[in-house]
Amino acid sequence: MGALTLDPNSKTWLAEYYRCQTRARDLLKVCAARDIPLAAEDRARITSCDDSEQLDEWFDNAMQANTADEVFAEPSAAPQ
Repeated sequence: MGALTLDPNSKTWLAEYYRCQTRARDLLKVCAARDIPLAAEDRARITSCDDSEQLDEWFDNAMQANTADEVFAEPSAAPQ
């Protein structure tokens, strides 16, 4: 769906907002479980992201990453 650009009063916006919040929380948990150190700026980048597709990409990266740089890598640079 991408970044939140819908009317904040709509149910669709609210659903997407909670999806992003949940995905950000899950991403932080994966990083913690994999012992990927995150700086305060990295945590802020994750928790302030309102683009569900971006959060999904970072989540997928985190499943195999060893560093924060690998979590935030562009698709072609992500670890295989």
